[in-house]
Amino acid sequence: QVQNAVDEVIGEAVYYKNNLAFTPFYATSAGVTISSKDVWGGSYAYLVPVDSEIDEQARNYEYTVTMTADKVADRVEDVLGVDLWDFSDDPDDWFDIRSYTEGDRYVKEIKVGKKTTTGRVVREQVLGLRSAAFEIDYSDSTEKFTFTTYGYGHGVGMSQTGANLYANEEGWDYEEILTHYYPGCKVK
Repeated sequence: QVQNAVDEVIGEAVYYKNNLAFTPFYATSAGVTISSKDVWGGSYAYLVPVDSEIDEQARNYEYTVTMTADKVADRVEDVLGVDLWDFSDDPDDWFDIRSYTEGDRYVKEIKVGKKTTTGRVVREQVLGLRSAAFEIDYSDSTEKFTFTTYGYGHGVGMSQTGANLYANEEGWDYEEILTHYYPGCKVK
């Protein structure tokens, strides 16, 4: 089956204005994709937010991680050099999400103690979360943080889960899927 699928599309590629397109992908979106500019800084006209609400059907679309306040403080200090206990003895004060990317799902800018950074840095370097589309909740009673993430991966370009769901549930072919996730591109 795989060999037949490859044979059917051999020689085809995704192009933007007659140039081979950069086509990143990842596991599952947060219901919308994110622009390359907001993740890596490089801007591509076709790596922009597009709807992918179909991903919300995915198993583990919403995922939670719980950590003690001490563990969070240690990770923040190790990576960002910020002493959160010195900043405030109330962990509920430690994080302040300042802005979201287009589509309002992925954290763009977040204040951690007295340092402002990106959702990507918190996701990848500080906490090891599945996605930069996250919410933060602190419980005084347990002295633990709960980080709830949506989707899995960087969020730029094509969602593998979304592509699979569009094909199996909506009947989209590969060209419809690729031109949806890479708008303005052509498959030829």
